[in-house]
Amino acid sequence: MKTIDFSQTGGYRLKQLTFQRMQDAYLETLSAFIKTLGIPLTGKHIVNGCQISGDNITSGFMIIDGELCPFSETLGNLTTKIKKNIEIQNVAFKNGSNLPVWRTTTAIVDPDGTPLIDFIRHNIVIDNNYIHTDNNFTAELLAKLLGIEANAEQNVQTDWDVVNPLSDAYLKNRPQLAKVV
Repeated sequence: MKTIDFSQTGGYRLKQLTFQRMQDAYLETLSAFIKTLGIPLTGKHIVNGCQISGDNITSGFMIIDGELCPFSETLGNLTTKIKKNIEIQNVAFKNGSNLPVWRTTTAIVDPDGTPLIDFIRHNIVIDNNYIHTDNNFTAELLAKLLGIEANAEQNVQTDWDVVNPLSDAYLKNRPQLAKVV
């Protein structure tokens, strides 16, 4: 990891090379953090936030093609198109030149963007009991489970002789066997 020891006495001079080293250090740290989260540096990803809340998409952070992009809350839904926006601001230099120095990258709503639903959401859970699987449990499956009443179908026994399909004892897909007399 790159560091600079500013505690040395004698008047360390801040020059362009020093600022470049500082920028490299924080970009290296950010890159390591992104890799730790398992987020590739290509593609479109949601790190946190950016949830649908009523008619809004909440604030959050996205990584779009390797760059961390803050996103500000705005009207929208899962079909709202979002893209990386880069703004460059010129700064006046001592020698009189006015050069593009400050770069701000954000995620914004734009008709040329990618629908929010196509972004890959990374759910970062801080819970020692959490077990990750590649088959994520959907809201539809959760709703189905929550819709089952307590003790439903407990100790129900099927009965070959029941012919009413509405009975709890009815056996579905029972093969038709020939009666032996």
